[in-house]
Amino acid sequence: MYTLRIGKHDYAIGIWWLVRPGGAASRKIMLNLARETSKKKEYLNEHFNYAVIRQHQYGLCYNPLPDKKLNAYSLAAAIRLTSSHKSFIGVFNLGTPGVDLWWMCGISKGIIAAQGDVCFTSKEEAEKAAHSLKQLFAGVEEVVCDTLEASLAYLTRLLHPENTLEPLFSSKEAQRKKQYILGILVLIAVASVGGVKIYDMLEEKRIAQERQSRKAAAEQRKLELQATVDSQFLKAWQTMPLPSDAGAQCAASILAQPLAVQGWTLKEAICSPSTSAGNLVVSLSHNRGAAFLDLPGLELVSAQEARATFKLPALPRRSPEEYKTLMARPDASAFLYDITQKLNANLEDLNWSKPEILQKEGLALVSPWQRGNFKLSNLPATAMLTPEFFRIFNQPGCCLNSMRYQANDQSWSIEGVIYALYE
Repeated sequence: MYTLRIGKHDYAIGIWWLVRPGGAASRKIMLNLARETSKKKEYLNEHFNYAVIRQHQYGLCYNPLPDKKLNAYSLAAAIRLTSSHKSFIGVFNLGTPGVDLWWMCGISKGIIAAQGDVCFTSKEEAEKAAHSLKQLFAGVEEVVCDTLEASLAYLTRLLHPENTLEPLFSSKEAQRKKQYILGILVLIAVASVGGVKIYDMLEEKRIAQERQSRKAAAEQRKLELQATVDSQFLKAWQTMPLPSDAGAQCAASILAQPLAVQGWTLKEAICSPSTSAGNLVVSLSHNRGAAFLDLPGLELVSAQEARATFKLPALPRRSPEEYKTLMARPDASAFLYDITQKLNANLEDLNWSKPEILQKEGLALVSPWQRGNFKLSNLPATAMLTPEFFRIFNQPGCCLNSMRYQANDQSWSIEGVIYALYE
């Protein structure tokens, strides 16, 4: 652990971070958990005696001067990103003349990674660690500051210090812990006979501790992945327009089409809205005597059918809807059933796909949501004349993919998807 001065405050870097398995908890619970962790056999050699307590996680570190209270904030915990849902990896030069010090910081959705607050003596080592951490983050923002001045200028505007380092134990408790560790080491030495046996035993203990540390790190990484599982999957609904915008655009585009062109009559029109560039495909049927030549904008598909394709303006994306605002699957199904009944329409298809599963670091991550495809037919034609009608579909995770009008029976239908929480 290192401490440095930025502005009016002292900050500590090089802290080992852990996430509580059960999520957020009170400060008292988190502090007790930090104390219990520091007493585990596999961590005794780390001599953890200070902690940083946050709502969802805690950090452990070693103060070599335990009799002198350390008044410092955690630098990693003080960073506030412009969006709490961003992932951030930074490599900063915090060295001073004669001291090479590079700090790598990794934060995902407000959670500091276990290996996301680490100090190095070279830029190459820090960037290598940052690259390894980058593979675990989604949508990461990367920053590299090569000088102390650039590092301080960048960090200063992000700092909101509130999580201070605090002793894990009172003076008496710390002394008892020190005596406990010393007693264990004395017992180990007394129980061994001969230098070779002592060496063998210590080597076995070291190997066992390394094994335990790797196991603990793997378990910690598992908790981190599970805590940010939603960031591993594409939130497709966030890239789509609001159903009210999509429905209004499609209905207006279809209703604007003429019923006949050069003797060809309207057969059907299919509209596909998009936030990039939508399109409208209009199919016409041939009538006896209709022209085959001089058909501007029409493409002959066959002797009986012609087709025209129109580009539609891009629609704005809906406001970000976080996955926790999605309906549960039974509620999403009930939502569509209710609309079908109110409109006296037909819900021809409602098929729920299985949640996506992603294999990562030997762990099967299951998407918190699943996708339902639906088709509503026999929609009332009068509703198509009212743009406000489509607001009934404005629910988190609900998207309209296409609208179809068929002239032979003057029927309207829409196809869409709805994303719901997996239970």
